[in-house]
Amino acid sequence: MKRIYLMKGKIEKEITQTRYSINNHLDKIHTDIMKQLDSLEEKEIEQIDTLLILLKNKENEINEFQQKILKIKKYATDLQTFLHMKQLEDEVSVRENFLDLMVDKEQFQDHDLSYDVTAAIHKFVKDIHSFGVVTLTTKPSHIDLKRKKTKQVHMQVPHSLSKSVNSIKLKLKLIVDSTGEKHWAFENECVLKEPRGISVDNDGNVFVVGNESNNVVVLSADGKQHKELLKASENLLYPYTLDYNRSTNELLVANASGKAMLFTVDY
Repeated sequence: MKRIYLMKGKIEKEITQTRYSINNHLDKIHTDIMKQLDSLEEKEIEQIDTLLILLKNKENEINEFQQKILKIKKYATDLQTFLHMKQLEDEVSVRENFLDLMVDKEQFQDHDLSYDVTAAIHKFVKDIHSFGVVTLTTKPSHIDLKRKKTKQVHMQVPHSLSKSVNSIKLKLKLIVDSTGEKHWAFENECVLKEPRGISVDNDGNVFVVGNESNNVVVLSADGKQHKELLKASENLLYPYTLDYNRSTNELLVANASGKAMLFTVDY
């Protein structure tokens, strides 16, 4: 058994090491692909920021041209207007060439990020279903067992008639304290038949169930007084046991059928 236990421990270590190696490798390639993704994102954001700056500059230049045109129309003569407009046309042509150049360089095209899972990863997820196979092989044992002759023992048991435990009955004969001193005896079977349970309250009063008399009787601490507290008409059917809770002044009574009842005891 110890040998099997050691083998099991060795296999568990090998499986754990395999899992550790796979985890490390997956962590590494995961880190690499995330770095690649971050790099592409940063590059694209940088290009977009550069383009926005250029467009902002061109917007400012256009605003300046508009201001110049307004001033020319307002203050310049026809000849001055003609000359300035010619100059503005040349500058606008340069800006148009700039925009055409940006379009040719695909500055305004949409760029999308995409991800293609390596075929080997798909194959790994689809084809790998276990770490391996654990097998149990059988080979000759080196343990040598020698059989000893067995001794046969014959016993003769005398035949006798056994009595059923159901025939055993109890009769409450006396009450004694923890020192064994006799206090009193109660033998009135007209009141109590076949007592099965007994419990004592804080004042020394004794509660007893009568299994055959189907009742619960309380006896005073000196045994001189008694009172029937419960009887068959109050759902008692072969009461079997009872227990008095001294903390809550509650009495628990159970029938042989398994039904139990909890009563509050008022004094």
